[in-house]
Amino acid sequence: NRPPAGERETYRMTESDAAGLGTNALIGLQRLWDEKAAGGIRRFVMWPGTYRVDANDHLRLPDDFTLDLNGATIRQNGFAGCRGAVIVFESAHDAHLVNGTVMGDLLEHDFAHSDHDSEWVLGVRLVGACRDCTVSNVVVRDVTGYGGSNGQGTDRRGKEQAFSVKFKGAW
Repeated sequence: NRPPAGERETYRMTESDAAGLGTNALIGLQRLWDEKAAGGIRRFVMWPGTYRVDANDHLRLPDDFTLDLNGATIRQNGFAGCRGAVIVFESAHDAHLVNGTVMGDLLEHDFAHSDHDSEWVLGVRLVGACRDCTVSNVVVRDVTGYGGSNGQGTDRRGKEQAFSVKFKGAW
């Protein structure tokens, strides 16, 4: 009774997975995505809900990986910084973000203590040598800076900017 090959490469997040993430889901989600990707999972389907993530870091999509938000919202916690991103494609290859919402910290941002008018706080960012990546049926909203960015310069590993990306749907 094995599921079809495509389903064997899909992981459906459970309510138990979601419950264990707490008020800062960034570390738990990143660990879960990385573990599943390393184990051969190519499509990760989120449990519906809102996931709050720390604004001092960002979520990174693994290579050869589709994150299906399944209607879920990834929401950035409020902060006073002028730079940041919610989800980053960092020199990613064949990475895809679909079916949900990425929400910035606009409603909670501390503008009074933020340098440079918070211009570089982003919803989705592509940086480095991205190849064959897509963002589809994703709403990016309430971001203090830009909803999306195609990156500048190099990623944290020093890879030069060079990418191919398609944005489709409610970008």
